Amino acid sequence: MILRPYQHEAIDAVMAGLREDKYVLLQAATGAGKTILFSELIKRWLTEYPSLRIAIVAHRRELITQARDKLVAVWPEAWNRIGTACASVTDDCNLGAPVVIGSVQTLIRRMRTEVFHLLIVDEAHHIPPKEDGGQYNALIAAMESVYPGLRVLGVTATPYRLGHGYIYGGQCKAGYTNLFPKLHYRVSMAELQSLGYLCKIRAKVPSEPDLSGIKVSGDYNIGQLSEFMSRTTHIESAVKSYMAYGEERRHVLVFCVTIEHAKLVQSAFGRAGFTVGCVHSEMRSPERDRVLSGFAGGNIRILANVGVLTEGWDCPKVDLVMMLRPTKSAVLFVQMIGRGTRPAEGKDNLLVLDLANNYREHGDPNKPRIKLAKDDKENLHDAPSKVCSECKEIVHAKVKQCPVCEHVFEQAAPEKETGKETPRMSDLYLEPTRVNVTGAKVVEHVSKAGNRLLKIILMYKNGGNIPGLVPHYMSFDGNAGYFGRRLWKRLAGTEPPASVDEALERANEIAIPQSVLVKQDGKFLRVEGW
Repeated sequence: MILRPYQHEAIDAVMAGLREDKYVLLQAATGAGKTILFSELIKRWLTEYPSLRIAIVAHRRELITQARDKLVAVWPEAWNRIGTACASVTDDCNLGAPVVIGSVQTLIRRMRTEVFHLLIVDEAHHIPPKEDGGQYNALIAAMESVYPGLRVLGVTATPYRLGHGYIYGGQCKAGYTNLFPKLHYRVSMAELQSLGYLCKIRAKVPSEPDLSGIKVSGDYNIGQLSEFMSRTTHIESAVKSYMAYGEERRHVLVFCVTIEHAKLVQSAFGRAGFTVGCVHSEMRSPERDRVLSGFAGGNIRILANVGVLTEGWDCPKVDLVMMLRPTKSAVLFVQMIGRGTRPAEGKDNLLVLDLANNYREHGDPNKPRIKLAKDDKENLHDAPSKVCSECKEIVHAKVKQCPVCEHVFEQAAPEKETGKETPRMSDLYLEPTRVNVTGAKVVEHVSKAGNRLLKIILMYKNGGNIPGLVPHYMSFDGNAGYFGRRLWKRLAGTEPPASVDEALERANEIAIPQSVLVKQDGKFLRVEGW
């Protein structure tokens, strides 16, 4: 299997991290091929160290079978070196194989004296903070009691938890401790989109339900939310929205609140003349597989689901995601959208119809707002947006005209004259845009906090006589310098410097790329992708 360039880079970063740190975290956006990533990692480790033993733990049957199948696809010779430990997959629990793939429930019951050197946790955002205990922490503790040198690799597209914050470092609720000290590598949704491995996303907000009366304890109260979203006005709004904005889409995935809600949605679309199916947790596996096969094959156009298709299920043909399930969880929001971001033949983009206020709640799915606790500040680093009053498209807050329906937005009162030239809208890169680099300069920079950084100033053609400038800052100290060291390796191909002074002396080693991906960040541009 031929790996993509970023997959090679991610594996190298993880391999290096596992040699230095006990707990390593990899963030790989949905569609990055995270199962392939850790399958290749297993192949390399067991090829180099044949006596090592590795366990993979996942929380769903689909993820366990997917991990087993992908490992064999990446490394066919390993078919007889894999054991499975999951009651819902097989009755034969094989803990003696070099690689064991299982559920946390089965492994923790049977973990007594088996020695494992590496534990890979798929969907690692399910690991709670140490203070909350839980089966994942208990399993890790049990494995470490048998082999204290255990290494743990967490893999997830969403390294954060509802009400807690991030699952790495100290960006979490006060008084709690994360298992992972830092994020060792990130493959973002935006990066994969710029490389063509994920499709672009369009989003519309046909209606905004008033959820103020729904109780919230972490997430919305499911009983109240189901009753509210099951009202006729919301069900009919879903059908009308599809007919108004997405009827040309042929693979529509609808996220619902409860089974009862999903059945009402199914009936409403059926009455409107559409072929529609429904999958949920109470269905037997053969029946669920039959419905999913019919959807993938085109016999079912609209598929309502409740909580079973957010992880471990891939259908690249999904070209419309309809959100009828409001949530306070950024994880669930990103996972829902991620079901439709894979490219497919004849698919130009993914259309998201948000009838659940989720975009208002979470913002940009590439960088959603993450709340550390109820009263803590949010990380509001997503781009500001607004909704077109005519076609309901979500667009950047600064655009003057809707790119879909050409509606002209009312302009705010002009700011007072400052004597500075106001940039034209044509000069603003509201979406990631690749520009040709014409030159670069490397200098020292001291931040407002007094931190010394390496500053790379990239020059690019912007259609005028004066070249545009894009600054990029790099640190090399401690955990904060991880991304700087990684970028240095990528640009220079040499071991990164230990300080800014050394970096300045070795600046000639940096190979400036011919082009970079840039995006508007307030008044300035930032490098979105090298």
